[in-house]
Amino acid sequence: MQEELDALKKKNTWELVPCPPGANIVRSKWVFKTKLNQDGSIERFKARLVAKGFSQVPGLDFDETFSPVLKPTTLRLVIALATTQSWPLRQLDVKNAFLHGMLKETMYMTQPLGFVDPQYLEYVCCLHCSIYGLKQAPRAWFDSTDELLQQIISNLSEEFALKDLRPLHYFLGIEGTSQYGIRYLEHSPLSLTGFCDADWAGCPLTRCSTTGFCIFLGANCVSWGSKKQPTVARSTAEAEYRALASTTAELMWITFLLRDVAISLHSPPQLFSDNISALHMSINPVFHARTKHIEIDYHFVREKVAIGSLITCYISGIDQLADLLTKPLLKHRYQLLRSKLGVFSSPLSNLRGSMKTITANHEHHGEQKGKLDNQKGKRQVYDQQGKNKEAEITNQEQRIQKSNMKASNGQEIAKSKLLIE
Repeated sequence: MQEELDALKKKNTWELVPCPPGANIVRSKWVFKTKLNQDGSIERFKARLVAKGFSQVPGLDFDETFSPVLKPTTLRLVIALATTQSWPLRQLDVKNAFLHGMLKETMYMTQPLGFVDPQYLEYVCCLHCSIYGLKQAPRAWFDSTDELLQQIISNLSEEFALKDLRPLHYFLGIEGTSQYGIRYLEHSPLSLTGFCDADWAGCPLTRCSTTGFCIFLGANCVSWGSKKQPTVARSTAEAEYRALASTTAELMWITFLLRDVAISLHSPPQLFSDNISALHMSINPVFHARTKHIEIDYHFVREKVAIGSLITCYISGIDQLADLLTKPLLKHRYQLLRSKLGVFSSPLSNLRGSMKTITANHEHHGEQKGKLDNQKGKRQVYDQQGKNKEAEITNQEQRIQKSNMKASNGQEIAKSKLLIE
């Protein structure tokens, strides 16, 4: 807590002033968190002073809000390039980043709990810099770094106190599932390939189609998406053509991003679709009567194909990877396409899955053994019953034979008496 307070005082974040009458005084709060390393061990115990920004009044305490968030495609593209180009990755964390943003509005906040100045008990903090919790804090921080982000990290260290987080093992602020991960191959060519598909009239309520696409840098999937189209398509070709346009926009953006990091592609991006009519529409302005109702902004696909910035190709529906992102599939089909996207079970998940499999096998073996024992017992009962039945039949046969023998003996005795007489 003292370290956090020292950082606030060092940046001259506020000054104590008498409480203005009628002013909206935002309360402060201490937030505590245990920071962990990637192996789960405790790194440090952190305390942060935040403002209760939910009590701010729009138009009075703030005007515009904005939070700069990294696009996931950019992150995946950088990781894919670092893997294929053998780039070292490091990350830097700006200590108390929001404190570097200057406030344009006049804001008042209560003194930190536990650190109230005993000489000025009734005073409040007049904020000069943004503080965590304020609605406009992310925007103020972004405005302060607009020019500095154009410089090298060494220049940033002259302005900010940067913390070196050592070689990149996990990305700060990004959390994912522990069961599955996406695998990036080291030896992969610098080629951009896209797959797009559309589920025509898939929504039962609006009858809008669903666009699905995935984009690969070499063999590494860097971008994917699934989104319902804003308008109703009158045919399958129209729905597929709109999917082509959306994927083309994403491909062009990735191409520009690669140029910014001085990466040039050996050939124009390729875009695969399983609809021949949509591909014909992207190559030449045919079927005017059937396509004149399509918005003009979707026809920029033709422009990119005409100038050689894009190559559209046909692919069969069986090999269409974007089929995964447009409709529900059978389990084996879903797992096949998922693996082709580079999504695999993480090692920990495999171990856990193996243990479950072993346990399941033991349980299954026990069940099978129990069933076999029951069947064996039943067979033994049946065999015993059969033996008893056979013994009973044998006894009956023996009794019959004895009775027959007695009868035959009686007849012979009667014959003997007759002969004697």
